[in-house]
Amino acid sequence: MPKCRICDSKVDAKATVCPVCGCPNPCDYSHKTSDLTINITEVKDIVGFNYKKKLTAGLLTMLDIIGLGRFYLGYRKTGIFFIVLNVLLIVSSIFIHMLIPSLSTLSIALIIVLAIFLFNIIHGLIILFTNSLDANGDVLE
Repeated sequence: MPKCRICDSKVDAKATVCPVCGCPNPCDYSHKTSDLTINITEVKDIVGFNYKKKLTAGLLTMLDIIGLGRFYLGYRKTGIFFIVLNVLLIVSSIFIHMLIPSLSTLSIALIIVLAIFLFNIIHGLIILFTNSLDANGDVLE
C-alpha cells in the first residue's frame, strides 16, 4: 500500500485526498524535494575562504615589536594602539632617566623593550596553545 507524500500514512493508491492530513493527490510523487544542506568543508572550498594560521599568528606575535601579529589577526585598532604604546614607552625612558639619573637612557629603553618582548612571547604562546580567534571570530587553524 502506498504512503502519503506529506504525512507518510498508508493510503489507497486511487485516493484523491489523504484521509489523515487532507493532502490532495497523496500518491503523486511528481513534486520532488532536495536536500539543501551541504557540508561545511564544501562551503569553505566554494567560498575560497582562507583561515588564518595559528603558527603564523603566534610567531608574528612573539617576535614583533610593532604589532604585526595583531594586524595579521585583523585587530587593526589594537595594532595601532600597540605601536603608539611602544613608542610612548620608549620615549618615556628619557623622563625616567630624569627621575633616576643613575640609570642611562639606553638601559631604561632596553629594559622597556625587553618587557614588551616578554609580553609578546607570552601572548604568542597563548595563541599557539589555546583555541584563539581572529578579529572575525574564526578559530585559527
